[in-house]
Amino acid sequence: MDEKEAISGHFRDDFLWGTATASYQIEGGWNEDGKSQSVWDKHAHTEGKIDDQTNGDIACDSYHKYKDDVQIMKNLKVNSYRLSLSWSRLLPTGDSSAPNAAGVAYYNKLIDNLLENNIKPCVTLYHWDLPQCLHENGGWQSDDIVEKFKEYANFCFNAFGDRVKLWITINEPHVNATLGYGLGHHAPGIMDPMNACYMVSRTMLLAHAAAWHEYDTNYRSKQNGMVSISLNSDWAEPKDASNPKDAAAAIEYLQCSLGWFANPIFGSGDFPVYMREHIAQKSKEEGLSKSRLPEFSEEEIKYIKGTYDFFGLNHYTTRLCEQLNEHNEMHKFHPDLDVILLPDPTWDRAAVVQDGVDLRGYFAWSLLDNFEWKAGYTERFGIHYVDFKDPERKRTPRKSAAVFREIIVENGFK
Repeated sequence: MDEKEAISGHFRDDFLWGTATASYQIEGGWNEDGKSQSVWDKHAHTEGKIDDQTNGDIACDSYHKYKDDVQIMKNLKVNSYRLSLSWSRLLPTGDSSAPNAAGVAYYNKLIDNLLENNIKPCVTLYHWDLPQCLHENGGWQSDDIVEKFKEYANFCFNAFGDRVKLWITINEPHVNATLGYGLGHHAPGIMDPMNACYMVSRTMLLAHAAAWHEYDTNYRSKQNGMVSISLNSDWAEPKDASNPKDAAAAIEYLQCSLGWFANPIFGSGDFPVYMREHIAQKSKEEGLSKSRLPEFSEEEIKYIKGTYDFFGLNHYTTRLCEQLNEHNEMHKFHPDLDVILLPDPTWDRAAVVQDGVDLRGYFAWSLLDNFEWKAGYTERFGIHYVDFKDPERKRTPRKSAAVFREIIVENGFK
């Protein structure tokens, strides 16, 4: 959107202005106070997995410096904060009958401190740091994980739901499935793009649905909160708009990224038709007796469909798509724009004014520079600079923090 198209105005009075983080990326304290190992602890400790050979053992040290984090949020004037819980800090054995009291106390203190400063917590149950003990028992590749995730969600709703009114079950399952189980760049480092990534997408969808139904049945009436999932998607445009194959490639890209998880939850209850038909055909050509994309039963389709209270979208950039080879399962694509570190909030304004979107909130990624997964500390996305060479992990606001604060105070754009 260029300057002459900029839209001025304000958002709704109860609009959520926030920032976001993830437990493994900021907390540190990886083996303190009863916390067990997560798949990211193991992955980052394995030689050659992280670009700069670092790990999240200390990261931003938010396990000890959470009050500092809340204070810089207060200075930023945000009214909400999206954080994630460490499953292995709360339930070290994966069993809710043996919770870690120190882990529960940590999140209670953080949540209470946020509320004392008029900052509403938005809590993500799972931001990729699966307990290693559960992974070794099959993890997301086993149907058993659905019941374990339901158990974990129930524990968290019961422990924190009196104060947390906005829940996200799973963050970016598409990324977790493709990078964790397809390409192996992320924990647990499994490289099986033709099978495992599809298998875990099925269990993730069922686990999300199980958590949503658990809240809807047992907690909604007394806690009055909302539960959904956070999906990621870049936008896609055809490289050559006049080329029907490029136009089809853009649509297929969206079906295989956003649609992969959005269609089951927000649409039909099942994977997108294009994915089902295309992967089934490829599987047949490979001589397989059934599709590599798992099937949902009719009962499971009904169970998954409609398990949302809002639509959570993480958006980063736009891509140009072209059809290089119609036989490729995954279409290759080229970036249209440089990666946008902080998506322009004016886009949200345009969505409200031009498209009538009922937009309720915007969380900027991220509050702090942090451990950026495979990239380690080589990439920085924080609106606050963190000195990782300083034992105190000093936080310093960037210019973007001042700009964001001005937008928040104005509740929109002048």
